[in-house]
Formats: sequence, structure tokens, C-alpha cells
Amino acid sequence: MKISAIAFLTTAVGLATAQNGTEPFAADFSPIVEKGSYTSLLGAINETGSDAVISSNAPVTIFGPWDEAFDNITDVLETLTTEDIQGVLLNHVIVGVNLTTEMIAAEGCIEATTAGGLEISIFRDPFTGLIDVDGFHVVVDPDITGDYGVMHGIDRVILAEEHKFFPCPPPLDLSPIAQLGNYSTLLAAFEQTNNEFTIATNIGFFNTTIFGPSDAVLAAIQSTLDELNNDELNEVLWGHLAYGEIFSDEFRALECAEAETFAGTFVAVRFNRNTGIASVNGIPISSTNLDIDGEGYVFHGIEGVLVDSEYVPCSADPLDFSSVELAGNYSTLLSLVAQTGLVDELKEIRPVTILAPTDAAFARYQSNLTGLSDEEIAEILRIHVIAFDTIDAQWILDSECMEFFTEGGSMVSFRYDNVTEQITVNGIPLVQADILGNFGVLHGIDGNFAFDGQYEPCFEDPYSVVGYLTSYYDQQVTEAAVAAFASSATFFGPTDEAFYSLDEYPFYSDDAAEREVELLLGHIVPGIHTAAQVKEAGCVILDTLAGTKVRVMWVEGDMGGRRLAGHEMTGMVMVNDAMVILADQLDEESDVMFHGIDKVILSGSFSECPSTMSPVTAPTDAPAPRGTPPTESSAAFVNHVSIIFASMVALLAL
Repeated sequence: MKISAIAFLTTAVGLATAQNGTEPFAADFSPIVEKGSYTSLLGAINETGSDAVISSNAPVTIFGPWDEAFDNITDVLETLTTEDIQGVLLNHVIVGVNLTTEMIAAEGCIEATTAGGLEISIFRDPFTGLIDVDGFHVVVDPDITGDYGVMHGIDRVILAEEHKFFPCPPPLDLSPIAQLGNYSTLLAAFEQTNNEFTIATNIGFFNTTIFGPSDAVLAAIQSTLDELNNDELNEVLWGHLAYGEIFSDEFRALECAEAETFAGTFVAVRFNRNTGIASVNGIPISSTNLDIDGEGYVFHGIEGVLVDSEYVPCSADPLDFSSVELAGNYSTLLSLVAQTGLVDELKEIRPVTILAPTDAAFARYQSNLTGLSDEEIAEILRIHVIAFDTIDAQWILDSECMEFFTEGGSMVSFRYDNVTEQITVNGIPLVQADILGNFGVLHGIDGNFAFDGQYEPCFEDPYSVVGYLTSYYDQQVTEAAVAAFASSATFFGPTDEAFYSLDEYPFYSDDAAEREVELLLGHIVPGIHTAAQVKEAGCVILDTLAGTKVRVMWVEGDMGGRRLAGHEMTGMVMVNDAMVILADQLDEESDVMFHGIDKVILSGSFSECPSTMSPVTAPTDAPAPRGTPPTESSAAFVNHVSIIFASMVALLAL
């Protein structure tokens, strides 16, 4: 839904439409006064004459910042004229309409133009019920109604200079399902509960798999469905909507695939190769109405409902290497997997991509293997396994070059040479591709990473490790940024060399994911902070998204002939004990500033600013000219980070 600007906005009480036809109407703001948290807002409305504007154009919808929000921008307000402040206030007002929470909930998302001419979107999170304006201004005090219309208290002031308009998701097209002719009851339930909007919200971020009970299935439980209110019906429907698109080629190849539903439950989709039947949590999937591919979703018809169905994780299924045995030439590998007990580990991290040395390749290095313990052999096997991913040959052909971490902690790069039509992994020829099973996929290679082959990155990016981590943990980074109200951010990114030089590499332990996220968030701070601003401030203490602190300090001295991104400055910027070696790489679209540093920021490395300096808050206005443009490698990394903060928009809409 979109509400256009009201062309007849009046600005004088004398021009107001009289409520009773004879007397000018003056709005009564006492319902807002009684709340006690909007003194600054009401004072500004009165002092700027905006009360007359509101009265003249009632009913209006006001998104009113509470007092704390105004307190947070006191320095900005002090620079504004009365006319400027009125302009700020009018960007919180939509004239001619009462947008109650009930109306917003019914639509899901509404686009509107404010009295100040600003385009905004008002969004209701279908899962939490929270309402926000353009993702960053959360409604904390809804539906304060009066003769002026309705006001919703929000936690931040909308400033045009910082404003970003995020359009509502386009309407969901469920016509591919409707054309099947056997799912009208399901589609009617979607419409009744506004789940068309819920699914549309996920498009571009998670996408969705819909497991749809047929009309006949739902007819059998219609009396039960009739007794449910919308919230209860939602829970039923959300249990049939899974994050991510699961197509039949995936569960046919892997025999089992898992997903979490919108309701927080889990489903396992299995394929029985003997019977050719697919099922989800034991309920048969239609053999004809599956893989219905819509915009942002895939639909599979099912012959039951998933409420109270039994979820059995894929890890409960024994690994089946019969396809590998049938292919031949990998008996040594299979024997060593069994000998070292690696089978149980593979079950927990599947689907996996196994880069399997052939029997001949193992034979060439038999003398190197003789005398090794089972754990030492297992370590060799782990550097041939990529967890939680199925990298098929077509993906490699399409990408030409791609990189992954292995379970053993090393890196591998796949390359395709379109002249020789040869795929190599770390320079070792891939000799047999796409042996599929419920473990994932296996590719035969004519070598062993422990003894030959060499990793070469697909492109020279000195920040590939932190770029990989940022992409891998995009949701966690985004959630932390949202929690900190970080519409912009500064990222201090360690080089690959800095990561590899750590005494204790943090990524291969039982709590690796938790440690990686905490370490990553400890390098990101809200707001834009440039080298020039740090030099001017001398020393600043900044809060990271991990809840830790970093000291960012200007130090006069020689940098070995290097300059900060072309700045004519002779000193250096230090972040705790790390030195900035690449400064001021700004992605203007996502408002992310990147500084490359030569060390990883670890807990315990923080210390206060020197006593001769006073910690101050660095300004966050536009950065100084950046001098030389980013290198190709730094630009590639900044793109990694840009994706993450662009995805913040999508997460805020969930």
C-alpha cells in the first residue's frame, strides 16, 4: 500500500478547514502530554508553529520521537533554525490518514510521503509484531489517539541527511500454486493470515520452501481449522514454511536435507532411492506437484499436515558410501575413514564435499602414511573435506575459480581452465566428478593435499579471511548492527597474515562459531570514523558490536614511507596495538568504512587513552578526501562488507 503526499497541505490556521464549519480547529495534544515522554516533541511543535499545520490537516499520523531520542541529537538541533526544526518535525507527519497499528498490521508494509516530502516505509514484523519506520525507527509507544489523529512514539529522530528509504517488498505471486488447482484452501488461509506478505518479506534474504497440504488433506481437518484464531492458524501455516529453497534435485542427491520452519520447528526431507518416494517428516511429497518454482519460493505438495509430525535429523541416518564403492578406485580412502572413526564426524557435518585421493594417489605416498597414528591420518583426511556444502562440478565450471576452508583448517581453491577443460584443486587434477550419496558429493583427485598441490587464492586479496568470515556470519553481524542501531559502521579488518600469525588460531575448536562471531564483532564499531577525524581527536574510545572497547589513537611518527590511502599525513593510526595500513576505504552505498590493520584485535589488548589526551567521540560527518582510490583487493573486500550491511535492511524487515 502506498500513500501519496497530500497536495493541499496548509500551513496557516486561518486557512484551516473548520471542524464545525465556522471555527478554526485546534488539535488537543493532551493524550500525548499524559504519556509524559514527549516533552521535547511537544515543545518543538509549539515553538515552530507546527501545531497549526497539524490542526489544519487533521487527521494525521505522527511518528513522534520520545525525549531520549531528542536528547541524543542535541548537538544537531543546536545548529538548526526554527524553520529547519519544523522541517524535521514535518518529516514525522503523514497528513490526511489515521495509520493505526491495526491498519499497518493488515497491510504488513505501507509506503508514504511525509508532510516534509520524505518517502518512508512503515513495516510490521510478522514474527515479533514490532513496527518500525524504514528499519531504524522502532515504534515503542503505539496508538496514542486524539482528535489530531494518531501518534506512534518512536525511539529515534528521522533526519533527512541520514534517512534511507527502504521500499516495501513487492506482492507475492502465488499464481503458480493456484494453477495446480488443488491447493485453494491453503491459499485462502495464507490470505486470511497475511502470510503472502510474510513470505514476500523473506525474498532476497532467505527465500522459502512451502510444503502445501492439498485441499483433500485440509478438508479432513476443516472442523479443527475452523476453531483456530488467526494467531493459532499462523502457527500451523508457519510450520509448513521453511527457510531456504529445497529443490528435489538436492534431496534426491543427498537422500536427506534439513531446514528450520518459520514456527521454529525443523523438517527433514528424505528421498528413498529404492521406492522413488520423497517425504517430509515422514509425510509423502506429491510426485507430480513438486518443484513448483515461484519468485522467491519453491512449492511441494504434501499428503498430510506437519503439525506434530516427527522430525528425525539427517544425522540419524547411517552414511551410505555404496555409490563410492560402485565407482571403484577409492577403497583406500573408505578403509581409512572407517579405521580412524571419521564416519561419526562426517555424519555431524554433512552434507560434505570430499576431495578423495584415488587408490593410486594413496599408493604413491604409502611410505609417508606408514607409522602414523589414526589421529594423524584423520588430520590428513580432514584437509580433503569441506563441511556443510555440496560443491558440484557445474558450480565449479560456472565460477571458474572458488575457495573454501577444509575441516582440517587449510584452504583449497577450485579452478577450471576452459582451454584444457580441466578442473584442478590446489593444482591437482580432478579425475572423477559428482559421485553423490547421502554424505554429499565426492570428487576423485590424482593427489594428496598433505604431500603435493599448493593453495593459490582466486584473486590477490590480503583480507580474504575476514571477508570470508563476514560473509559466512552475515546474519550474526547484521543482528548485532541492528541491536546497536548502526545504520553505518567502521570495520577494522586484519590482513590474512595477521590471522595466520596467531599463536592460537581461533577457528577450529568445539566452540569455533561462537568465538569467530565474537572476534569478528570486536572489529566493527558503529558510525563512520576516518583517519583525519582520529588525528583531530588524538585518541578515541569506541564501543564495538561485541560489547568490547577499542582505543583508536593517532601517533606521530614514520610509517616506513607509507601513507594512509594517499593522505598527506606523516603519522599513523593505531587500533589497540594494531597499526592501520590501509585507511578510509568507504563504500558510500552501504555506509561502511574499512580500515585494514596488521594485527587481530584480541581481548586484553585494550588500554585507555594516554592521560595527556581526553577521549572524545569522533565526529561521523562526511570523510575527508580519500586520495588514491582503493586497490582492487581492498575494493573486493569492501564489497564483502557492503553485502553484509545491505542485508541489514532485509533482516530489519523480518
